[in-house]
Amino acid sequence: SANVEDVIELVDVAPTLLELAGASSPELIHGENLVPVLAGQAKRNKTAFSESYFATLQLGVSPMQSFRDARYKYI
Repeated sequence: SANVEDVIELVDVAPTLLELAGASSPELIHGENLVPVLAGQAKRNKTAFSESYFATLQLGVSPMQSFRDARYKYI
């Protein structure tokens, strides 16, 4: 079990699981292998963006967007 405080994204899960399973990642796969980060061998300085239009489409309210980096979270 590892607790990583770096910003990671869902797109990074597939390459990480492939590495842990001993499989190679396809060339066109998006995302980054996080095994070095989980092992404490690397740090990331990454900004993540997310958005959701579910509330807009289902409830008629404004779309939700967020930006996140190591220091700030803006929703």
